[in-house]
This record gives sequence, structure tokens and C-alpha cells, in this order.
Amino acid sequence: MNKTISSDHYLKAIYQLQQQQPVVRRVDIAQAMAFSKPSVTRAITLLKKMGYVTVEKHQIRLTSKGKKEAENLWQRFETIYDYLTAAGISNDAATKDACLLEHSLSEETYHKLLNKITF
Repeated sequence: MNKTISSDHYLKAIYQLQQQQPVVRRVDIAQAMAFSKPSVTRAITLLKKMGYVTVEKHQIRLTSKGKKEAENLWQRFETIYDYLTAAGISNDAATKDACLLEHSLSEETYHKLLNKITF
């Protein structure tokens, strides 16, 4: 199975929720992302098959692979967001654009930007 932009969004949401609360459930993810519980269930099933999450007693946890991927995604987002806001882009536009760019930039481009950025 291939990772998608949607799966990236779920990984980041689960990661953020795990930072805020001890237990993450489907309903928490649904509320955080404004998605239906059936949509979350489908996504969690796919993330589980890809080895990114485990589910025990309705508790969803990132695996070490899932946590690493979520941290990478979050770092990409924050780096791009910081770059855009430093360039004078509004917070709202920077948030939207950083979300789009984090998925579309190649590793090479991202690392070149990362090495050139100084704030």
C-alpha cells in the first residue's frame, strides 16, 4: 500500500493528539479532523496495514515507524510554514500553503531549502 496525502494528514493528527492526551480513540480523530467515524475507521485500517498504527481496546497508537513518519511530516510542515511566515505570508495562507507543499516537495528540494533557511 502506498502512502497518500490523506494518510499523511491522519498520521499528523494522531501524532498531535498523542502529544495532548494519553489515549487516542477514533472519535478523537474524527473530532480533530472534522471527519465521520466511518471515514476514520477506514483510514485507521489502512494505516494499520501499512504498519503505522496499532489498535488495542479502542486505543490508537503510532508504531515507531508511524511516529517517525509523523515527526518527519510535522517537521516538513513547520519548516515550510516558518519559511513562508518569515517571508511575510499571512498565518492562514502559510498554513494552507505549507500543507500543500509538504506533500509535493521532493526530498532533494526540501533538504536544499532546509540547508538554505536561516531565520
